[in-house]
Amino acid sequence: MTSVPSNPLVCETPASGTRLQAVLRRLAKGTSIYILGTVLSKLLLLAIQIFLARQLRISGYGVYNLGFNTMILLQSVALMGLDQAVLRYGALYRGRGQLEFVKGTLVVSLVLGVVSSVMVAAALILVSPHVAIRVFSEPKLASTLQIFALALPFYIVARITGAFAQSHHDILRMTAIQQVSQPGLYLVFVAALFYAGGGLRWAAGAFVVSAAFSAVVGVHSIRAVFPEFFSSLRGRLHWRELLRYSLALSAIAILYQLFWRAPSLLLGHLAGAREVGLFSAAATLASPPGFISLIFAQPFMPMMVDLYEQRNFRELDMLYRTVTRWTYIVVVPSFGFLVLFRKQIVLLFGQDFKDAEGILVTLGMAWMVYYAKGPVSALLDMTGRQVVDLANLAGVLVLSLGLGVWWIPRAGAAGAGWAISISILAWSLAELVEAWIFFRIPPLSKHLVQLMVLAALVFGAGFLMQDHVSAAAEAAGVGALYAALTFLFGVTPADRELLRRGIKKLTLLLARPVVVPAQD
Repeated sequence: MTSVPSNPLVCETPASGTRLQAVLRRLAKGTSIYILGTVLSKLLLLAIQIFLARQLRISGYGVYNLGFNTMILLQSVALMGLDQAVLRYGALYRGRGQLEFVKGTLVVSLVLGVVSSVMVAAALILVSPHVAIRVFSEPKLASTLQIFALALPFYIVARITGAFAQSHHDILRMTAIQQVSQPGLYLVFVAALFYAGGGLRWAAGAFVVSAAFSAVVGVHSIRAVFPEFFSSLRGRLHWRELLRYSLALSAIAILYQLFWRAPSLLLGHLAGAREVGLFSAAATLASPPGFISLIFAQPFMPMMVDLYEQRNFRELDMLYRTVTRWTYIVVVPSFGFLVLFRKQIVLLFGQDFKDAEGILVTLGMAWMVYYAKGPVSALLDMTGRQVVDLANLAGVLVLSLGLGVWWIPRAGAAGAGWAISISILAWSLAELVEAWIFFRIPPLSKHLVQLMVLAALVFGAGFLMQDHVSAAAEAAGVGALYAALTFLFGVTPADRELLRRGIKKLTLLLARPVVVPAQD
């Protein structure tokens, strides 16, 4: 695999402004679709977590999260990085017109994914009684783990088919598969559980059914995205290249899930289910603003592959800077509101979870720094430097585990919050340095500094307003002030033009008259 030159900006003749604008418009279109789907997904997931927390109470909610986190961790093992391999090589071979390699990549990825997930699920079902008793001292966890294990094959199929749609720039279908279908159906089941008084097994079983539904949606989408899959076209494949890439991405995914889920598992072992429930509530609330970075990064990823394959480093650099700027503009106020209204937000989970407020602030601030710096890890992975990303995660995991083992026995869920927050900040610093070393992308730019100053002024004013106005008036005032100052001083002329185009299209869509069919 070829590597990126140390200073890619000198390797490319400047592309025309028209072409760059076309790339930005395609990014904006994919982003707008992904925004709608992801916002809906996060709202659905938040409603699901609130229903579960209120119905299962703090200990039951903790056991549920132990089972769910174990399943998510094991899906990283079963997936083997095949979703990212499908994303990269699907886009790569599609751009080259090598349809037989597109088909071969998808077929092999689905077969390997299903076989490995069935094997991992069977192993989890067998060992779950021992894990529940000997590791977590929670007998109810055994049946929960066994039910969640049944979801693994369906979860894997949905991930691979969603990534395949993304590789063909079909962000709409990717969003429907990965962001909407599963949580949408699951919310219906969880709401029924809440009103019918169902228990822990009902919640886990409902997840399995909703995961199966998303897998069906994913398989059905292949016909629309790539009809040649069902033709007599013979699939071909570069085995070594695919396995080398997918196994590296698999290790990255496993390490990331260990990093994200290890605090809950450590808490279950060292502090009990109640502390797991507190930390899980705070982590659930702290993570939604981070999805905003994915809103911009996900449509960007297949474009990265295309531009890198074309050796068009100038457009790649410009696109990266645009994505980072857009991410910062939206991520910072999202976390700002999270901190400003932490008391009201935590109470969504009930009075039992009020001690999660401090953990929420700690995690929220750390994730804000990580996401606001830009999609460095995606850039590393999509340009063949996945080993660097792997080394980052390995170092961060070791740091977080070491801090957690020392801090959790002393401070419980709060200690877990501090351990993972410090690790996230170290991770952010490492990626900023690597972006400069490998791609000559500076950690700060003129627009980012302007946005940092604006955010500090606006949310500083918000803190001063807290004791003098209602929460609704404070939210409206802070939001309006940030939007106005950002539009005036924080965006580029190109950003304003894209925004005007988007508003115009939306206005025309909403103003379109409804055609009433003629009556006989």
